[in-house]
Amino acid sequence: LKPMAKKAIIVRMLRNLVRSSQEAKDADSALRYLEAIVRLEPDAHRERFLRSGLRLEKGRRAEAVADLEYLLEHASDEINV
Repeated sequence: LKPMAKKAIIVRMLRNLVRSSQEAKDADSALRYLEAIVRLEPDAHRERFLRSGLRLEKGRRAEAVADLEYLLEHASDEINV
């Protein structure tokens, strides 16, 4: 087995924190963790999509639209457009 890179460990921890925040219905914390994940991994499409939804809920429409536009421009096999 190969040891995980530090960045991969941090992203995994952040994903766990997102899940915990969602279970606790703490949208502000979830959004903070999603922001960090996308900053570390710009191609984290699932997290970018989740972030767009939370941004929209928080009234940050322009930022939510920017996330969705990014996803459309960088669509991969993960995204069925």
